[in-house]
Amino acid sequence: MTRLNKFFENPESLNNKETEEMAKFVRFIARAKEHYLDLTEHFHESIYDLLLRYSNKLVHELRHAIITSLIFLVNKKLIPIIWYVTKVFFLFEQNDKVIRSLIFRHIVNLCKKEFKLNSENKGKLKTLLIYLSKSTNVNIAKRVYDILTELYKKKVWRDKQIVFILADGLSHIDNKISIRCCCFFLNETLLNDGEDDQTSYNILSKKQLKKQLSVDRKRNKNFVVKQIDRNTISFDAIDFLPDPQ
Repeated sequence: MTRLNKFFENPESLNNKETEEMAKFVRFIARAKEHYLDLTEHFHESIYDLLLRYSNKLVHELRHAIITSLIFLVNKKLIPIIWYVTKVFFLFEQNDKVIRSLIFRHIVNLCKKEFKLNSENKGKLKTLLIYLSKSTNVNIAKRVYDILTELYKKKVWRDKQIVFILADGLSHIDNKISIRCCCFFLNETLLNDGEDDQTSYNILSKKQLKKQLSVDRKRNKNFVVKQIDRNTISFDAIDFLPDPQ
């Protein structure tokens, strides 16, 4: 761990070869942690703090090594799930789309696993997501709504509670969040899946939908398109909302 401590003191001083070696070293410590719990007790906290402080100064390979190491540790139940989920939400502010997508997919899969097992973490994760959805940090709140939408679509969390949270998002002060929630209830798709904040949040037009369907037909000859009467469509999430009449 002495070598790692020296690295923490001045991570920007590493050259390309040293950075590559350090990425391998971080992965190695993560995999050896279960055999040296006393020596590596605060390892996960150290690499997280490092990533948070030097996120934009570290090369992608090293950032990726740290994130995958944290994912490995939480999957092995060597670090608390709630600690992990709470902390990684702050990493959504990193200027690295690959890392953001990796974290997003892992949180969704982690929730799916814990909800299926009906473990004690299920209630804690629900409470945490509800709490973070009210965050004043728009980037964090935005990712929470994306995760909630994904959990509903994957039939992981489907009840009045999650629908009410998404309904509250319709009147959110941030337009991108309110548009996300509108698209959820209208059963529409965002052009960019809500990932790249630099692009516009337009709903797919009829022309774009026809083009996408044409591409799907070419890829799959057995592709069948259901004709939906939009005047009679009933999106199941809306049924959870109370009738104002």
